[in-house]
Amino acid sequence: MGLPLIGETLSFLVTSKSIDIHPFLNERLKRYGPLFKTSIAGQPVVVSSDADFNYYVLQQDGKLVDFYLMDSFSQLVHNDNMNNLGGFFHKYLRRSILSHFGQEPLKRKLLSEFEVVINHELHEWTNLPEVDVKRHTVPMLFDLTSQIVMGYKPEKNVAEELNNMLLGIMRFPLYFPGTAFYKCIQKQRKGIRMASRVLEERMKARSCNNYAEGCNKQGDLLDQIVGDIGKEEFLTKEFVPYLLFGLIVATVETISPTITLATMFLLENPSALQQLTEEHEEILKKRKDGTSGLAWEEYKSMTFTHYVINETLRMENILPGMLRKVIADIHVRGYTIPKDWILLVMPTALHLNPNIYEDPLTFNPSRWKNIGSNAMAKNFIPFGGGNRHCTGAEFTKVLVAVYLHVWVTKFRLTKIKGGNVVRSPILEFTDGFYVKVSEKQSAIAANQIRCRNFRASFRFSVAVHMDSNRLGIGGILVSERGVIRAIFSGPLLQNSLIHAGIVSIKIAMLVFLEAGHFDKGKLIVEVGSQSLTNWINNPLQRPWTWWKTLADIDVLSSHCESISFLFTPFPGNETAYWLARDGANRSELFRAWW
Repeated sequence: MGLPLIGETLSFLVTSKSIDIHPFLNERLKRYGPLFKTSIAGQPVVVSSDADFNYYVLQQDGKLVDFYLMDSFSQLVHNDNMNNLGGFFHKYLRRSILSHFGQEPLKRKLLSEFEVVINHELHEWTNLPEVDVKRHTVPMLFDLTSQIVMGYKPEKNVAEELNNMLLGIMRFPLYFPGTAFYKCIQKQRKGIRMASRVLEERMKARSCNNYAEGCNKQGDLLDQIVGDIGKEEFLTKEFVPYLLFGLIVATVETISPTITLATMFLLENPSALQQLTEEHEEILKKRKDGTSGLAWEEYKSMTFTHYVINETLRMENILPGMLRKVIADIHVRGYTIPKDWILLVMPTALHLNPNIYEDPLTFNPSRWKNIGSNAMAKNFIPFGGGNRHCTGAEFTKVLVAVYLHVWVTKFRLTKIKGGNVVRSPILEFTDGFYVKVSEKQSAIAANQIRCRNFRASFRFSVAVHMDSNRLGIGGILVSERGVIRAIFSGPLLQNSLIHAGIVSIKIAMLVFLEAGHFDKGKLIVEVGSQSLTNWINNPLQRPWTWWKTLADIDVLSSHCESISFLFTPFPGNETAYWLARDGANRSELFRAWW
C-alpha cells in the first residue's frame, strides 16, 4: 500500500508521457488483475477496471456507494466538505442542471446560440497569427457557461486564468506560495468574488416589487437558485457562489480538452476529416431554407460526427477515474471492500483495453459503426453511469458537434506546432496545440453568401416609439445618394421596448432582402439603442432572455458578407422615429420599397 501516510500517491501523480493507460494503473493491472487495493493521500482505495463490477456498483449509488470528491476539489467548490451535503442536494442539483443544460433547453435555444458564439469566436481567431486551441477555447466556454448559469459575462482575465485549473486540483492540497494548489485557490477566490457580486445583485433585484412579474428575471440557473434560497436548507448565500463557480469550472475544464483533442486527431487524420466535412456539407445541401441555422434534427442526423465525438471521448479520459465512498461492505469475487473505503472506477482501463477496442491508441471513428448499445453500456463510460450519470453529457456532445460543424463548413484549420499529450494523471497538453485559422469559401457557402463586390452602401434607420402604452416601429432605407429605397411603419402588440427594437431590426433586414437590394451594396443598420447594438455586435454580451430572437438577426445577417450595426440616437434617426410614432396609431404594418 506504499509509504506511511502518503501511500502510493507519488506513483499515482507521476507524469506519463503518453495517452496510453497511466503506468500506475497498467503495472498493477498486470500484477493484480482488474481489482486491487492501494493507498492514495492517506485514504485506503480500491481501484476497479472490471467492466461488470463497475456497471453494477454505479447502479448502487445511495445503497452501496455514495458520491465522493477529493479533498482538493471539495476545497475548490466549498470551504466545508461537499461530501457531507447528502443525496437531497445532488438530486436538486441534477434536476436544476437538466432544466438549463439538458435536452429541452438544448433543442429550444442553446443549439442555435452555440452556433452563433462559436462562429463569432472562430472568426476572431482568423485575426491571430496562431491559436492555442485549448487556451483560446476556455474563455469562449467560460462566457457561454457563465451566461447559462448566472446571465453574466465575466471579466476577460477571470476566464483566461481558469485555463488548466484542474492541474492545480490534481496536486497535493499544500497551501503555501509557489505550489500548484496555492495558485489554483488564488484563481478560485477571484471567481468566487465574481459569483458573489452577481448573487448579491440578483438578490437585490428580487427584492423589487416587480420581480414576480418577471421584469428583473434573467431566466438562468441563478434565478432558479435565488428563488429556492430559504426553501432548501443547503442553499445559503455563502454556499451558492461556490456552487456557481464549481459548475463553471467543471464545464469549462472538461469540454475544452475534448474540443482540442478532437481538433488534433482530425488534423492528423485527413480521411476522417474529409468524411466529417462531407457529412456536414450534405446537411447544408439538404436545407430547404439556405438562411436557416443548425436544427436539432440535423444534429441528430450527424452519424459520423457522433463517431468522432465517441472516439475522442474514448481516447481522452480527462480525469483518472470516478470516486465513490463505500457506505456498506461490498462483497466481490471472494473479497470484501470495507465500509468507509474509497472506490476508484477507472474508465481508462476499459476505453484503452486492446481486448475491447482493437488497436486502442489509434484514432478510428469508423470503429463505432459496429459497436452496439449493449457493449457501450459497460465498456464506454466517459460520463459515468447509474443515477450519477453526468447531467452535462448531452450538453457536451451538442457543443462539440456544433464546433465541428462550424469548423468544417466555414473555416480551415492548419496545424502549426504542439500536440504532445501526457497524463499527470489528468490529460494535459504540455506544449499546447497551435493552429492557424482562416475562413474558407466552399461551393455551398458561395451560393449562400450573396453580398459580394459591393457597388454602393445603404443605411436602414430603425426606431421605436411608445405613447400611452402603445408601441410603434418604423424604418427608412436610404441609398448613399440620399434616395429613399424602402420604408415601413406599424404597431406592435408588445409592452417591451427591447423586444420592439429587435422586431424593428428584423423587419428592416427582411425588407432589405425582399426588396432585392442584397446584391447591390453594403448595409448599415442604424439602431437607436446602445444595448441592442452591443448585443448584436458581440454575441457573448447577450442576455439569455433575448438569445433566440437575436439569433434570428444573425441568420439574416449571414446573407451579407458586409453588414454593420451602428448606434444612432435621436435626432440622428428622426425620420425613422416619426414613422414609428405614426405606426403606433396604425391598425397593421405598412411596408413598401422601390
